[in-house]
Amino acid sequence: MAGALRLVIFAGGHHCPAPSDRLDHQLAKMLQLPSATRTRLGRGQYLVPVDNNPAGQLEQALQDVMAAEVIHDRLSKQSKQHLSFTRLDELAKRAQEQGWIDDKEAEVLRRAEANRLRSINVDEFEADALAVPVPEKKPQSASARASEAA
Repeated sequence: MAGALRLVIFAGGHHCPAPSDRLDHQLAKMLQLPSATRTRLGRGQYLVPVDNNPAGQLEQALQDVMAAEVIHDRLSKQSKQHLSFTRLDELAKRAQEQGWIDDKEAEVLRRAEANRLRSINVDEFEADALAVPVPEKKPQSASARASEAA
């Protein structure tokens, strides 16, 4: 039966090969950076960053992270070390204390970090929300304990 269905569905017998990793990487890069292709594919989407619109929030996060990347790169060059692109709020505080950035640039870093974390922590639950309840043990009577001991 499976063979007959395969002949009907794939009459030519040829299967399409999976795309290469190189092609996947090129496509991902095109969609992660502002480009004509990305704009064309996203045309008609509601991208206003409001509380009920995850697509808009992700778009805002992308814009904020790209703005923070310029500041981050400059701070990395100033400190002469590679700084991790995490905890941007703490980086903003340290850089501001050292006089390397002003209040506006510090706010860009803080906003980018907040949006970055919101994008990553999409399935955040309370710690007990996913815990399996442990059944309570009922106290045993004296006769039940005696029978178990025997």
